[in-house]
Amino acid sequence: MKPAHIPEFLLFEHAYPEISRSDRRGIARQSFRSVGEATLELACLAHMTPDLVWREVILSIPMGLKWIPVENAVRDTVEGVKRGEVIILVADQTAARESVWVSFFGREVPTPKGPAALALKTGAPLFLSEENIRKDPGQWMWTHKRWKLSSGG
Repeated sequence: MKPAHIPEFLLFEHAYPEISRSDRRGIARQSFRSVGEATLELACLAHMTPDLVWREVILSIPMGLKWIPVENAVRDTVEGVKRGEVIILVADQTAARESVWVSFFGREVPTPKGPAALALKTGAPLFLSEENIRKDPGQWMWTHKRWKLSSGG
């Protein structure tokens, strides 16, 4: 069976110039699989009531997770950090141009200010996305056009 065509923008040569095109294609396939699995999981959650999600999904996770609604995000996040809770913010996607510009895989990109501001305000550690993505690149959503506003093209 012939492998499916993978669009050029997904081969992310600028992020991994040191690895072969074939290896980048493998990472892209892993990424598609990971995004597909997450999409299926979300589709299942969409058909559950909030009570059922809380009881069957959230409470079944051993470390215990809690969803923070966006309208309470700043207050609840700061309070959670003060209580020693682990806060996970997914902030590695494209942000507005008014955000802070940082280097991400060798290109300057707009990035949300919130995670850094929270870390500075509370003293909480901040784990940077690029380090974690490099450890397991197939888990990151390469299909998202993260560099569409980059200064590097």
